[in-house]
Amino acid sequence: MKTDEGIILNIGDGLICINGKITEFERDNKPDYLAYHLKDNLDDWYNNQTQKIFFNQMKDVSIATDGISSFTTVKKTSHNEKMDPINYLLIDTENMDSEEMLSLKLKRLEHHYGMKPTDDLAIIRITK
Repeated sequence: MKTDEGIILNIGDGLICINGKITEFERDNKPDYLAYHLKDNLDDWYNNQTQKIFFNQMKDVSIATDGISSFTTVKKTSHNEKMDPINYLLIDTENMDSEEMLSLKLKRLEHHYGMKPTDDLAIIRITK
């Protein structure tokens, strides 16, 4: 917090968005959990991880499971509006002041755009 720097270590499939820049990680659904390496040297394990992102000047950071890429239209709507769920959930600032921002956006995706994820979805979004 004092230096306004951070590191995100991704050990599985997913997507990270830092200040509007999206990075997607793919490990073929084979995460490399730390628990698999309890007998190993932690420093060696950490240094061998390739899915690290170092950042500074954190304004808006999101971490999402690969379910973020699974949105599909599940019902027809009465309009032809298009929506990019990744951008809407991880970059768009609508309802930013609400603690229910992500929940409201998911409901809008479902009820207005007819879209739902077809895989498990978890999102953490931290804004400053």
